[in-house]
Amino acid sequence: MGDRTATAPRGFRFALNDSTLALAALAILLAAAVLWSARGVNVEKTDFALTYVGDHIVHTGMGRHLYDVGLQVHLRDSMFQAPSPLYFEHPPFEAVALSPLAAFQFRTAYTIWGLFNVAVLLAAIVWLRPYLPWPSEDIAYLFLWLLFAPLLVAIYQGQSSIVVLAAYAAAFVLLMIVVLMNFVVDLFSRQRSDTWAR
Repeated sequence: MGDRTATAPRGFRFALNDSTLALAALAILLAAAVLWSARGVNVEKTDFALTYVGDHIVHTGMGRHLYDVGLQVHLRDSMFQAPSPLYFEHPPFEAVALSPLAAFQFRTAYTIWGLFNVAVLLAAIVWLRPYLPWPSEDIAYLFLWLLFAPLLVAIYQGQSSIVVLAAYAAAFVLLMIVVLMNFVVDLFSRQRSDTWAR
């Protein structure tokens, strides 16, 4: 049997190599998908259209009426030619956080939010790599992310779940760091107590 000792976590090595080129290709592909879908006829039926209505309500100072269905229907129908029949039902902090996007035209806001989601996703992919050692090949690792359909749907729909994923990824990485630190402190404490016992 081969040596099964633990190896140090690996990450992307940013240089002119296959991994970096694959990451750049993924970034270009996702950004192009956002730009293409922003010009599509169905962009008004995405979940972001509902978020945009909520953002617009907060941006114009009517935040206390955020969940007024009549106001949402009026704004939605005045903004879009073929709107989705759904309403904004997200937490109010989301509308507050994204309200600056309401200063832009809808398609521009959709593009900004989509490109932000792509950047957050790429950052999460790179940041999580040292903690996800399988598959060992970086290109296969990137391909697995691309195969996970909910991420692509979330980007197309303009959902906030990419940001939530990044928050969970940050919590995971910080938890791993805390666990490692506790292990080192515990190990050091045991060695020290063993030394004092002699």
